[in-house]
Amino acid sequence: MNNPYTAYSAADTSVDSDNKPRILLKVYQSMLDKIDMVKGAIDRKNFEKKYDELTKLTTVLDILDSSLDMSQGEVAKNLSDLYHYLTKRLKSVHITHDMTVLEECKAILVQLDEGFKAAYEKETKGKVQGNSPENSAQKNSIPFSHRTV
Repeated sequence: MNNPYTAYSAADTSVDSDNKPRILLKVYQSMLDKIDMVKGAIDRKNFEKKYDELTKLTTVLDILDSSLDMSQGEVAKNLSDLYHYLTKRLKSVHITHDMTVLEECKAILVQLDEGFKAAYEKETKGKVQGNSPENSAQKNSIPFSHRTV
């Protein structure tokens, strides 16, 4: 059986560093979609699907948390706190099936997604306007605070 970490490391090196922020944005969009799936599963009383999707959500949040570059200071710490909070709230939905908790978590993820989109658009706009040495030094400085694991 292949070692998952080795597979991840190999995949990670094959991803262009310019695409990493876009991948993070796709991950956020996927999490938003999964929250909608959980809500639908609860409505249909498909508790196996609810469990599966909630487990995927909390796993992704754990991965995002472990990929934070804590040297980024307060931004990374705040993201970590948010990821932990979201994980705790989503895990409570396993028992409570509380739609308001799902809406709360979705609202937080929407804000994060919008913030990262704005940062990505600003960064990509800056790259198009100039490619000076100062800009290339900042090439990977998008304040995503996530590092390569």
